[in-house]
Amino acid sequence: MTLQRNLGKKTAMEDEPTVSANEWLAAEDDASRASRSPRLDFVIHAYGVPRHILIPGGFVPSRALEEAKWCFVNGQFLACILVCQVMLEGVLAGQYGLIGNDKAKEDGFKRLCDKGLAEGLISSLEHEAFTVLRQLRNSYTHPRNMDDPERIERRMMTEQRAVEEILEEDARHALLAALRLTQRYPFGFEDDAEPSAGGDGVPAASEP
Repeated sequence: MTLQRNLGKKTAMEDEPTVSANEWLAAEDDASRASRSPRLDFVIHAYGVPRHILIPGGFVPSRALEEAKWCFVNGQFLACILVCQVMLEGVLAGQYGLIGNDKAKEDGFKRLCDKGLAEGLISSLEHEAFTVLRQLRNSYTHPRNMDDPERIERRMMTEQRAVEEILEEDARHALLAALRLTQRYPFGFEDDAEPSAGGDGVPAASEP
């Protein structure tokens, strides 16, 4: 982009960049608004009704959820995927800490998910969603051979889709997995009264 090329360029007569930071940001904002708007709309609808959200695990998982939302809105899809696992792993470990199992935080995300499923902390649908997220995160975090079916270039050829489309879909899945956990007992409350959980405490969630 011209603005990116010119941002740090000095003029012959001045020591200041030819384009100010505010001008650059304004141009980027105008150029990306059309793509950001539907993604923000998706996040708003994915949140559902206003609710109180309790996120165990301290500052990091709570901040990770907030950053994951805005990474998705701003098209930073890789960051969204990675941060969603940070959030979910912190929440599961934090929840076990609340019930006296501080050692669970040493188990890693896969074992936490398997343990959570076996002990009723998460549902089978949540376990499936978290497993997909973990596999997506691994495919982006760890280098893959070019012929590996999980490598994104290979997926582009196999699925005949653009890289941005694949990344956005993966990030959408990751964000939904994180958001849906916050929509049910014991993490989400629609009012000040603590709800009672029915069945396994996990309501069915539909695609927004």
